[in-house]
Amino acid sequence: MRRTSLDAKQRRLGDVPAFAGSTPAELARLGQVLDVVTVPAGTVILRRDRLGHEFHVVLDGTVRVERDGNTLATLTRGSVLGELALLDRTARNADVIAETPVVLATGMRRDFPALLEEFPALARQIRDTYASRVTV
Repeated sequence: MRRTSLDAKQRRLGDVPAFAGSTPAELARLGQVLDVVTVPAGTVILRRDRLGHEFHVVLDGTVRVERDGNTLATLTRGSVLGELALLDRTARNADVIAETPVVLATGMRRDFPALLEEFPALARQIRDTYASRVTV
């Protein structure tokens, strides 16, 4: 995995819908708690049945969500990954695999509640995604 410099990180974070419109101070805060990493195509980002300790926001690239070899979804820029396990405090319910090289903003469980409070657009996106997944 390759890490990104702080200035480049803040620019990348400001480009995704969940953080669009953030002030420079807010982007600096995000830069403190989120790591930006690049993973190669084929990397398993999240594994089913493992406990969740982190979440990711796709900054660039495409990931495939699958269970038992069946593709459930293909996600791109702006998608949040791994949040359900943090919200429910349960194991991951699917594997997530990088289809292309993927740039991710990665945060830890300990920072997740504060980020939801500080960034209402992120909280809204996660709430809407959660609602659609649990009602399907």
